[in-house]
Amino acid sequence: MIQTKEKILEKTHMIMKDLQGKRYKETCVRKINFHKKNDTLHSQELTSDVWVISLNSIFDKIDFLTVSDETGEPVFIRRFSYQVQEIKKDSNGKYYLVKED
Repeated sequence: MIQTKEKILEKTHMIMKDLQGKRYKETCVRKINFHKKNDTLHSQELTSDVWVISLNSIFDKIDFLTVSDETGEPVFIRRFSYQVQEIKKDSNGKYYLVKED
């Protein structure tokens, strides 16, 4: 484990504020879990260690933000609708969702 739970929480707040702006509240974070490489997560075997952050969403649903333990950067967000979106960082250091073609 490279990152700490506290660092991941700080990073989560930064990522989600970039993605959701004023709609994001720090109280949206429900749980932070660490998953080791080779664990199974959402029917997929992990190829690296990750942190999974459970976030309150609309209509009492839950979103899952996945952050790399190695880099501390977001990998993707899985919405309550099971939609998976990749997250990238622009040249100004702001996070955004990658649009599917």
